[in-house]
Amino acid sequence: MASRIAICVATYRRQALLRRLLESLAVIESPEDTTVEVRLVDNDAEGSSTPTVEELRASGQAPEILHHAIEPKQGIADARNRALNMGPADFFIFIDDDEWVKPDWLMALWKTYQATQADVVLGSVSGVLPEGSPKWMSRGGFYDKEVGEDESVLDWRSGRTSNTLVAGHWFEEKELQFDPRFGRSGGSDSDLFRRLSKLGGRFVACDSARVFEDVEPNRASVRWLALRSYRNGMVFQRVSRETHTVLRAGWRLLKVGGLLIKGVPGALIGRPETWVRAVMLGSIAAGGVKAALQPASAEEWVEYGERPKEPVGSGSY
Repeated sequence: MASRIAICVATYRRQALLRRLLESLAVIESPEDTTVEVRLVDNDAEGSSTPTVEELRASGQAPEILHHAIEPKQGIADARNRALNMGPADFFIFIDDDEWVKPDWLMALWKTYQATQADVVLGSVSGVLPEGSPKWMSRGGFYDKEVGEDESVLDWRSGRTSNTLVAGHWFEEKELQFDPRFGRSGGSDSDLFRRLSKLGGRFVACDSARVFEDVEPNRASVRWLALRSYRNGMVFQRVSRETHTVLRAGWRLLKVGGLLIKGVPGALIGRPETWVRAVMLGSIAAGGVKAALQPASAEEWVEYGERPKEPVGSGSY
């Protein structure tokens, strides 16, 4: 009996990026004895993705099996759950609407799963910066998500719904779903993988199943990186339920201060990667402290706009 693979995409008003993703998914190589479908969920109540889908279908550039639905309730967790609830599948693959793949991408994920029988297989992501971006951004790899060598073991903290395969029984038999409470604050993917790990799930890497993420111009800045890191620190504190003592927070910030000082010479000669990384680490630590001291701050409802003005945590549109 053929295995069913459901590739799940949540989207919100990113038509050009979505088009590139769907066009790339239309030409992927599929494993033998599998049925591959794409489940696209538009989280825009106005259905702004509909013209793009119709144009691709009319031109023959859409994936062969493409299910298109609208989830009017805003929240990425609700959009992802809508994709899960379209029907059972043996495997679910999550990919972001600003990413695109090469033809052998799915085969690489599949081979790693077959070799390891892991519950979750995570692929790497390479950020594609806008033309003219400063070289230090590329050297620093700030928009990349590396997972390590194929078949290497990971823990749940690496989990994300960005180039990730999950065995379907976790959603069918274990009835896991994304928690809507994280739908607009960020972290619904991290929370799900934390719970999956607690139930005994195993995570492995698949660097060879690399996807590419187009970095929008408004995200190519130190300010955006710092804000994203700050928000991610808040989200991780909420998800992991770690306890941050004043002493621990002070030690973290002291280490960040040392990194900032070490990064000054590089910044002066046009190689500020170390300094920027320290800023990001400091922002993560500050976000964690804020969420530990004021838990409600990590649950803030972030409004969607035509383009998000600020980062809203990992896994956001």
